[in-house]
Amino acid sequence: MTAPQTVWDDLLSWQSQIKAVDTKLDKQKPVREQTLPPVRSAKQCILEKQKPLGINDLHKLLPKVADNATAPPAGTGAAWTDESTEKQALQAKEKGNKHFQKQQFQEAIQAYALAIYLDPSNAVYFVNRAMAYLKIQKYAEAESDCTKCLELQPTHVKALWRRGVARKELGRVNDARKDFNRALEIEPENQTIQSELAKLPKDTSPSPPKPKVAEPKQAKSPSSPANGAAKSSSTSSAPKPVTPLSAAQKPLPDQKATPSTSAPAAAPKTTPSTAAKAPPVTGTPPVPQLPPLKLECPRSSYEFTRDWKACARRGNQVLYDYLQCIPPTSFANIFKSSLEPDQFEKMLEVISTFYCKEKSDAEILQVMEGLSKVPRLDMLIMFLDSRHKQYLFTILNKIKDTTPSYQLAPLCQLFSVKLH
Repeated sequence: MTAPQTVWDDLLSWQSQIKAVDTKLDKQKPVREQTLPPVRSAKQCILEKQKPLGINDLHKLLPKVADNATAPPAGTGAAWTDESTEKQALQAKEKGNKHFQKQQFQEAIQAYALAIYLDPSNAVYFVNRAMAYLKIQKYAEAESDCTKCLELQPTHVKALWRRGVARKELGRVNDARKDFNRALEIEPENQTIQSELAKLPKDTSPSPPKPKVAEPKQAKSPSSPANGAAKSSSTSSAPKPVTPLSAAQKPLPDQKATPSTSAPAAAPKTTPSTAAKAPPVTGTPPVPQLPPLKLECPRSSYEFTRDWKACARRGNQVLYDYLQCIPPTSFANIFKSSLEPDQFEKMLEVISTFYCKEKSDAEILQVMEGLSKVPRLDMLIMFLDSRHKQYLFTILNKIKDTTPSYQLAPLCQLFSVKLH
């Protein structure tokens, strides 16, 4: 059978198959006549005796919900009152912390969701809910919450750490490594993140090849008949003009050229004045210095947060100077609404680093007694990592020899520190 005949038979076979499929489809019932299940359950809306609402009244009944925020979960007892939404959000967060402490993670997630709904601009609520998600192994949701927290606060170390844990469990090892390295750039001494990074498998991705720099080649002088392999000792000397030989100096055809016995000219020595100067090495551009701050005692948690962020950008020494402006007896009054966990952790670091070296035991005792009167201290202690717990131990161990037991024992109990 020839090739054209084979192709023709294949076309006829394909045509018959298409006709068979068309015949089968014609026998089926059209889609518009089929009985399909409902897309969703039917709901009845009764609008009788209802008055139309204006835009202003509608906004009062339906508060604005931020993007990606969750509506108030059912069963939380959320009710809109005349109190500020920030205060309600704090109450919801504290309720979530109590559920988390009791290992009731689903209830904690619902409480944090209500806090996010009421105040979606607070990054702490997202990172707290992410921790609850990690406890029930919902790693994708935890990663999403940590990402939202980092959009609000890009240098939040706990968000980077928890997102790295979530990404590691999701199998995205390289992304987890990036989060851990970024967190260590902010807090290089964080042992918890260092241990998480050490648990990751080694990075097997090939490193980018380094660009090769072409080295300049030295020019070679033409070889003489006597030493054909001799090299020129200097490339900077100008070539000598070649004088033509006279008729008397030219060798006869039957004579051989005799090699020259004169020594080659010595190369000129280079002096420091003639040597080319190397171009200056340019380093990283200097970091612009921030203007000095006028340190004053804050009157509210808002002023403290504002000043604390400004001082944190200038280093721990400025934070230490700022803390000295605040009387320890006013801590409870300033932080009567809340003290953020990252602020509390940084305060412990500053006290352990500076106060323990430069202040007396009596002054350190006053600071710790002032912190012990901060509301919801037990929640702040609960979320501390091992590094900040070590700071607490260092502080209280420093003053244990000069502090009476009736003062030291309550502090150790409040801060959950056991001294040897």
